[in-house]
Amino acid sequence: MVSPGTLFVPIIGERVDAHDFIPAAFQAGAACVFSQRTLDCDKPYILVDSTLMALQRLAAWYKGQFSPRVIGITGSVGKTTMKEMLFSALSQEFCVFKSQGNLNSQVGLPLTLFELGPEHQLAILEMGTSSFGEIDRLARLGQPDDCLFINIGNVHLEFLGSRQGVFQAKTEMLSHMRPGGHVFVNGDDDLLLGLKRSREDVITFGLEKHNDVRATQIRSLGLSGMAFTAVWDGGTCEITVPVPGDHMVYPALGALAVSLAYGMAPDAIRTGIAEYRPIWGRMNIQDLGEIMLINDAYNASPSSMRAALDVLGYHTGRKVAILGDMYELGEDTERYHREVGAYAREKGIDLILCVGGLTQVMAQTAKGRHYEGKAELWAQLPGLLQPGDAVLIK
Repeated sequence: MVSPGTLFVPIIGERVDAHDFIPAAFQAGAACVFSQRTLDCDKPYILVDSTLMALQRLAAWYKGQFSPRVIGITGSVGKTTMKEMLFSALSQEFCVFKSQGNLNSQVGLPLTLFELGPEHQLAILEMGTSSFGEIDRLARLGQPDDCLFINIGNVHLEFLGSRQGVFQAKTEMLSHMRPGGHVFVNGDDDLLLGLKRSREDVITFGLEKHNDVRATQIRSLGLSGMAFTAVWDGGTCEITVPVPGDHMVYPALGALAVSLAYGMAPDAIRTGIAEYRPIWGRMNIQDLGEIMLINDAYNASPSSMRAALDVLGYHTGRKVAILGDMYELGEDTERYHREVGAYAREKGIDLILCVGGLTQVMAQTAKGRHYEGKAELWAQLPGLLQPGDAVLIK
């Protein structure tokens, strides 16, 4: 939204060229604009080769006015959850800046950097990618002191080809890491564990015994969360995560590993993790009276689908799953949808409702119902639900 005195940066997208809105931006009070074209107007503008690159360079200059220690986060699944949990832990002792929401893209990250201030001691920057070179550009902008890698999954295969391609794209961050920091990795991930053999600055976290920070005695608290005993060289700590699912142990371990490296006391870290609250669409659980809503609707991949179905399985009553399309899976798209359908059936989900063109095979495998669009589902949904249901939206 343009307000008086602002700089308007028109980005050229796949469908819309925001240069078309330059006259409206000036009318709304913009003081200046970037433009990739010579403008026929008497208003001030700055001619640039690329408005996107100009935005990123401006953000890099702005970030350079301050000196927080930067933690770069990436991974295939759970980046935002990891960022939010780490923020909750580190905020017990530091003034921490974090990327807002899911602003982890070529446009989103530079925009969020303009919120950075002199008071921030640490900055947690989430970096996402769907193609090669994107994290390279984001890391060049962020210049991380420490890098945190959550996992390497089967996502964006349409563009990255394989898990090895995903690993290559994610680890582009390392080439822009400043000296003297640490690389924190999920040591249960075979590709990420390989970094331990080639670098001396790697700290691993996970469930397996070889990890530097690991979880033992993992206990489910039902839909209330998870509990486990964390173990590392020289210490142990009881951790409670207020969100259900075995997969939630990993961001808690990542937050613990980073916070310990930053010199925090275990009790403060434990408090921060316990105070974590998920943002919208990331495993939000709401008691709506007659039904329990599990909102994990933000995004979907094969692994996150399974994790969400696992959480639904904790409910002791009738279980309903509303599942949507999984995109950018390349030539194995149909197979992944069939596998998720089979997993939902194995979990004993009582009612499986699949929405979207790609989910038809999922519905067939799961022996569920298929809907081409949301409107068709919403029309029938009131008659399908019963009091006491837990409803997952994924």
